[in-house]
Amino acid sequence: RCRTWVSCPTSSCPLADVERAILDGLAKWVLQAEMGTLPEEPSAPSDQQAVRESAIRHLDELEKRRNRLMDLLEQGVYDVSTYTDRNALLVHEIGEVKRMLDALPPSMPSKKERIIALLPTIKHVLQAYDGASTAEAKNTLLRSVLEQAIYQKTHRCTRAESPSDHLAINLFPRVK
Repeated sequence: RCRTWVSCPTSSCPLADVERAILDGLAKWVLQAEMGTLPEEPSAPSDQQAVRESAIRHLDELEKRRNRLMDLLEQGVYDVSTYTDRNALLVHEIGEVKRMLDALPPSMPSKKERIIALLPTIKHVLQAYDGASTAEAKNTLLRSVLEQAIYQKTHRCTRAESPSDHLAINLFPRVK
């Protein structure tokens, strides 16, 4: 027994309630996708996206420097050999930035796009879940469509209260 059972902040929930909440969440995704009402959730900018935007800004700055370099040649500030040396450095740096941009993986699809891509698999999971005989088989089914599932009890229940009434679940679809 927990030594701090009277004031313990941890509040458990029966596994069956958590499973039911997860399956209800998956069924809700299917229903919303079929009705075309999946919510478009704004995604937090990823590190890849920040790197890509930074590289694009740097590429724009290099192009501006190259244009200024041409202006200085036209105005007679630079001679042809100085222009050629500096232009070669800029062209090399521009090439490196472009190669880095090409090497970056494409951006992560939105949650809505991931759910739509997983729709046939989600339907299969919903049909096969109750028939799965072992916890390992059920876990494998859920992991085929979910990256992560986080459950949280919003209220510490007494014996007279149902834990499932105070259960919040957040599902994260797997990237296909």
